[in-house]
Amino acid sequence: MISRREIIKIVLVGVLVLGCSTIGINAFGQAPKSPTCRAFFCNELPMPRFAQKVTDAGEIKSILDQATTEASGSHRITPQLRTFLEQHADFYEITMERALQQILPGEKTEIWGYNDRPGVPGFTAITPGPTIATTRMHPVVIRFTNNLSTPTEPVETIVHYHGGHTPPSSDGIRAISSLPLTFLLIPEFFSTR
Repeated sequence: MISRREIIKIVLVGVLVLGCSTIGINAFGQAPKSPTCRAFFCNELPMPRFAQKVTDAGEIKSILDQATTEASGSHRITPQLRTFLEQHADFYEITMERALQQILPGEKTEIWGYNDRPGVPGFTAITPGPTIATTRMHPVVIRFTNNLSTPTEPVETIVHYHGGHTPPSSDGIRAISSLPLTFLLIPEFFSTR
């Protein structure tokens, strides 16, 4: 006679084998060698391009002028901080705009994306946005311009960053309407607090 404990073991093994076979795992704990999948699940996600740095002195001055005007309170830009940023920071100009991007094979989808080269032929907005590569403790200044609004559809956005230490004043708290807005990504020890 089979004991109750042996029956439970047999049932558990049966459930395990049946469960694994329905999700595509064989008896050795491996997935099938060539899984069948629907075409749109087999596409690799695009890797975003690296953002283009602003190098024009006049454009850098314009970005810093705007940042100085916008900043207030403990995050204001002192003359010393401005000089430091002019000498050491990387500057970026990114617009938020509508574009067509291929997500599914053979189809273009309207996206709301980020363009780090506005006005340059051949470059349109992408999603995810461009990669900003920098080193630890290196200051970065980004001017975002929202070009998503249409005459009949005003659009406000909020920018949030992934993969970096960003002060709260520059991460996901201020809505961006049609006016450009500058974000300072400054390591905490450069803060004016």
